[in-house]
Amino acid sequence: MTKKKTATETKKAAAPAKTKKTPAKKAKSVEKKAPPRKHFLILMRHGKASKDYDLYEDIDRPLNKRGKKDVKIMRKQLAVSDVAPDVIICSPARRVTETYEEIYRAFPDVPAFSSKALYLATASDLMELLRQVREDVSNVMLIGHNPGLAELAEIICDGAYSDDEAFRRMGKKFPTSAVAVLEITGNWADVKDNSARLIAFARPVDYK
Repeated sequence: MTKKKTATETKKAAAPAKTKKTPAKKAKSVEKKAPPRKHFLILMRHGKASKDYDLYEDIDRPLNKRGKKDVKIMRKQLAVSDVAPDVIICSPARRVTETYEEIYRAFPDVPAFSSKALYLATASDLMELLRQVREDVSNVMLIGHNPGLAELAEIICDGAYSDDEAFRRMGKKFPTSAVAVLEITGNWADVKDNSARLIAFARPVDYK
């Protein structure tokens, strides 16, 4: 004759066997990807220059009276801008050099270089120059010439993500002393068509 199990014994028998607790495995650390690098590109066309081609070779043409006045206006705007360059690269043309001499007053501590590659450079030339900029340089300012400067801005700016008003005004004309500010997400080496966002476009006439 078997002994009847008590209610307590029956309950214990029905309960699942306890398993030995083991330390929980440490979750593998997920390496966070760094956010895409952002650069800013400031494009400035030189001030209006003398058209006395009989007196000057093209590379030697100086700023005229209006050009000096317009560059001064833009220098004041750049001085209070949220975006400042880490380096300024200029064409060796006299009209560009004289433009820089005024802009220098807004950024006296920023290193500047003269590059023959910028003199009458095409959009492709300018894009290739940007691709060679070191990644530790966050913001670059180019002071150069049209049509290359305007074409570069048109090619690398994605209109869908740019400031509508700035993009509209730049599309009409990129006049002397005008300044375009572009935001580039990614590396300088990867600059290509539609890789930038136009965030501002200013002309001397906007401040007269």
